[in-house]
Amino acid sequence: MATFKLLLGLGMTVVLLGIAGARLGLLYCVGASAQPVEPGRVGRTGDIARAEVVEVAAQKKELRWTAPGLAHFAVSWGFLVLVLTIIEGHGALFSPTSHLPVIGMWPALGLFEDLFAVICLLAVAAFTVIRLRESPRKHGINLNRTDEALALSPDLVTAACPFCVTKLTDGVTQRRMEGADDSVEVLDIAEVLLRSVRPDLDDALSSGATTAPTSEQ
Repeated sequence: MATFKLLLGLGMTVVLLGIAGARLGLLYCVGASAQPVEPGRVGRTGDIARAEVVEVAAQKKELRWTAPGLAHFAVSWGFLVLVLTIIEGHGALFSPTSHLPVIGMWPALGLFEDLFAVICLLAVAAFTVIRLRESPRKHGINLNRTDEALALSPDLVTAACPFCVTKLTDGVTQRRMEGADDSVEVLDIAEVLLRSVRPDLDDALSSGATTAPTSEQ
């Protein structure tokens, strides 16, 4: 039984490390695709340490979002604390009496871990309630995206996806019926590019009178 538990635990560890490694690889590729760091932004140890404490450890930006921010803060720190239980669990695969050095026999550690486990569960429950309450299906994803666009007071809204153009057009039409700005126009990005090289087609595009090219053209 002990051998089976050891093999099962190690097998699960290998699989999960593979999943985590793939995710880290993706994040590395995303980070590596960014523009070069501006001169003067590296090497300032004090500023870097301060940013890590304020932005990462204290979750300064996340806490601006009140309830969702608090839930995110709890989950972030909860997962860090619960890493200790993962280490303890792997130690138990090899020895039932295994414990963390120095703090492993401290009674408060178990209370601390259990407390953060409960906090994480409450935070996940809060995320679930927020998601259900703010569900795009409930409010209409097209209206959500339309409102985000109209909040910028644009003259033109464009998208590269025909389906998105349709959704945005429907959203703008509905908001227009409710009294929104009547001058906002929704176009496919291809139409915007065509206007830039063929201004003479502007009126035709606006009236929807363009003719699709045929195989003979």
